Amino acid sequence: MTRPSATELNGRRFLLLLALYFLIHLGVRVFLSSSAELDESEQLLLTQDMRLGYGSQPPLYTWIQAGLFFLCGINVFALAVFKNFLLFLSYFFVYLSARELTRDSTRSVIAMLSLLLIPQIFWESQRDLTHSVLGTAIAAGSLFVMLRLLKTGRLRYYVLFGLCAGFGILAKYNYGIFLIALLLAAGSIRNFRPRVLNRKMGLAVLCLLLVSAPHLYWMVTHTQATLSQVGKFHVASSAGRLALFVLGFKSLGVAVLSFLGLLVPVVVLFFHKRGASVRVVNAHSDDRALILRTLLAGLGLCVLMIVFFKVSVFKDR
Repeated sequence: MTRPSATELNGRRFLLLLALYFLIHLGVRVFLSSSAELDESEQLLLTQDMRLGYGSQPPLYTWIQAGLFFLCGINVFALAVFKNFLLFLSYFFVYLSARELTRDSTRSVIAMLSLLLIPQIFWESQRDLTHSVLGTAIAAGSLFVMLRLLKTGRLRYYVLFGLCAGFGILAKYNYGIFLIALLLAAGSIRNFRPRVLNRKMGLAVLCLLLVSAPHLYWMVTHTQATLSQVGKFHVASSAGRLALFVLGFKSLGVAVLSFLGLLVPVVVLFFHKRGASVRVVNAHSDDRALILRTLLAGLGLCVLMIVFFKVSVFKDR
């Protein structure tokens, strides 16, 4: 029986410390505040009635929260334990993905801890977000599953990826942007293309539809409720096309800067050594290309939303 290396033990220790970190957050939330924030108050209302849809947000968060209320009672603990578990999963899957890319526990821990430099995850997610937290956790899990799928081509990873995709759509609609960007990025890389364009991916699509079909049917039959908040992405229709473009690109730029404004300077300051470019060290070139192209494809999809759908408001989260 082989003993784990020192770096593997370091990774495990950091994961245990991370779990302790969120347990402390949970304790502080429960013992210092008994009131619910805005999004949490919405869940207290929506979980009173189980439905296939609840308006402009998908239902998965509400379904799971209702189950926790049934098990733990309707209280702040049930709200906080779900959110902190999801945040732990986000960090955990980032760690696993980094391990898959670099095979280095130290760099994987650094990648995981870098999430603490993103205010929307480190602070806003703890403060009041719900659906966005679930969507982020599933997106992080989807990336890890995709990396395993591209590496092994095993059937079980296609099934898992399809399930992740279905649950992601049920968690947050803009998960679809991430999903499309990830598939476009993988399909654009020659060595990965055979993994994406094959019959097994059809099974992934089937799993996606099996998971999301009931809610998608609800969306089609409740269009007005589904689109009730779509106006928050637009300005007045009286504005000219050029004005809409300016507002859209300005909003997108501000959102990107507010998301990366703390992370990028720290990475450049501490990991930019001897003039070398910041990169995923030890990762295969195709893996690096997958991450970079996914980010660029996601940004490109946002640009298309501005150009073709006149979206003029982007939130940093």
